[in-house]
Formats: sequence, C-alpha cells, structure tokens
Amino acid sequence: MNKFVISALALTTSGGLAAAGTGSEEWLTLDRELDSLASTLAPQEDSGVTVRGFVKSSYVNSGDDPLGTGEDLGGFNMDNIRISVEGTVGDFTVFVSTDGSSSLVPGTGTTLLPFVTGSGGAFGVLDAYASWNINEMLKLTMGQFLVPVLANGLINENHLLFLNHTVNGVVWNSRDTGVMLNGQYDMFGFWVSIINGADGAADELAYALRAEFYAMGGGVGSKVEGAYGSEQGNRLTLGAGYYNDDGNTDDAIAFAVDASFVSGPLSAAAEIVDYDEGFGDATPFSVQGGFMIVPEQWEVALRYEDLDSTTDTTVITAGVNYYMSGHDAKWQFNYSTTDDDTFDLDWFGLGLTASV
Repeated sequence: MNKFVISALALTTSGGLAAAGTGSEEWLTLDRELDSLASTLAPQEDSGVTVRGFVKSSYVNSGDDPLGTGEDLGGFNMDNIRISVEGTVGDFTVFVSTDGSSSLVPGTGTTLLPFVTGSGGAFGVLDAYASWNINEMLKLTMGQFLVPVLANGLINENHLLFLNHTVNGVVWNSRDTGVMLNGQYDMFGFWVSIINGADGAADELAYALRAEFYAMGGGVGSKVEGAYGSEQGNRLTLGAGYYNDDGNTDDAIAFAVDASFVSGPLSAAAEIVDYDEGFGDATPFSVQGGFMIVPEQWEVALRYEDLDSTTDTTVITAGVNYYMSGHDAKWQFNYSTTDDDTFDLDWFGLGLTASV
C-alpha cells in the first residue's frame, strides 16, 4: 500500500518536475522532499495494531433433561463471539479482548456448553493488559490476563481439539488482575504471577506459577490442541503449575501436572490437578488422544475424564474435526457420555468455528 501511495504522489508531482528546470538547487531540494516523504510513509517496524476475532457457534442435543426442567435439550448456541486488539510501540505491547457469548462462565472465555443454549449476550472484557519485552527472554505483564497454571486452560476456544475444555481446563481458563513475569531459556519456560485472587481488591493476594520443559523437538506449546500443522519428528512438553490463594476461609491451593505429545498425525495429552479443601478436595484427571486420518483435513479424537467426585463421575467424549483452513475454519462433531452414581447424561454437538 505504501508503494502505491508513493507512486500516486509521485505522479501528482510530475507537473512540478517539469517546472523544476535544470537548476541543480531545485533538483536537490525536490530529491530531499521525496526522500523525506518516502521515509514518512515507510512501514514502522516498532509499532502497529492488529485486530483479530472469531465466532464459534454450535447445535447441542440431549435427551436426558440436563437442565432438570422435565424437557430434553436441543438448540443452537453462540459459544464465543471474540474480538481482540493488539498494538505495539517500541518494546511494549497492549492487548485487549472481549467476548459476547451468552453462556460464558463469569470472568472466563469458557462456555457452559452443552448445558446452555441461546443467542449472543452483552460483551464483556476478558483480557486487558500491557506487556514490556524486557529483553529477548523476559516479559513483564500487568493487567487482566489468563491465570498461568494448566496447559488446557491457556488454549483459546477456537483452537481446541474438542468443542469444550476439559473439566480442569474450565477451572483454569479464568482471568484475574495482577502482574506476571514470564520467559523462556533454551528448553525451559516459566510464568510467575501475583494476582488479586478470590477476595478481589482486598489485601490478600494469590500466586499462580507455571513451568514447562520442552523435552522433545522444541515442545508442543500451549496454543493449539491436536496434530494439525505438526512438524516432522516427536515433540513433547511437560508442564507443572501451582496456585495459592489465602484470601479464602480455607486456603485454596492446587498443584497441576500436564503433558502434551505430537508425532506426525498422532497427538496425546494428559493432565491431573490436586485441589485441597479450599477448592473441594479432589484430584480430577484426564487423558486424550487424536489421530489425523486425512492429513491436514480430518482428525478424530477421544478423551476420558475422571472427576474424582463422591458420586464417581466420569466423562468420555469422542470427536471428529473437519479442517477447512486449519483451526481458523473448522467443523467439529462431539458425542459425550457422563456416568455418575446419581444420573447419566449423553449429548452430541455440532460446532462451526471461523477466525480472522
């Protein structure tokens, strides 16, 4: 675009060029003016604004009366209507995202799917922070951001392998306000955050920590699930997280361990979180695997979750993904069955995600 603008401006000055004559001073002055104009219109490498977003909608059906109203569930839902803006100036980055989904868990980007259906609701701020790139390895962030504990909780809803997060992922796909230092050195990455916690702006603070070890092939990362776009060779990331909030009556403490593995068309992941009494005293875990049956187009996946509840709740979810443009444009079909001592729940959902 800048080349086009410069060319157009050059054409508009053609009359002036003809009138400049052969005098050396006039030509030198004109050259300086054109050089100055080109410099002004050239792309600025240290600044810019990027706008992104995605829409994720689904149809969900269950014949097991999941809402307890005496009726079956069947309807369409706006899972996410996300808009994000990112701008840079020098060594600083500003990021703001908002979501207008009707079924959001308050303070998160996570939906209550499949138990709520409806249209898009009022927009609310999810992320709002400024980051300072201290150097090539360290970054300091201040504002409202995702709490860095569990890998699944750090994945955006348009990049999930299934329609929804794991049960643990729903818990840790939450935002809080505070300050965070993160960085990466060779095969290690870390996040250290101090946040408000359950008591909000009161003087008791919470601490959320995460560390990652990229054991094979530079690691898998925590941005996307599944094998789509995977590189050749084996890639493995081992992660651990810790959370401590003494703002509750009983201190809320949790330890998390997770692993993500990709090898060609094959993907696998596992996680376990140990919650103490402040969280309800449970140790839910999940394991999942996926296989790209048609390279970069069709992927199947299976997930098993044990919620470690007093009623022995387990959830099995099977999924099929059709990628039209990777995770940016895809169809997802899920079938899930929940087994519990007091109830059984089966549901299926068909979702469409489109990102720009």
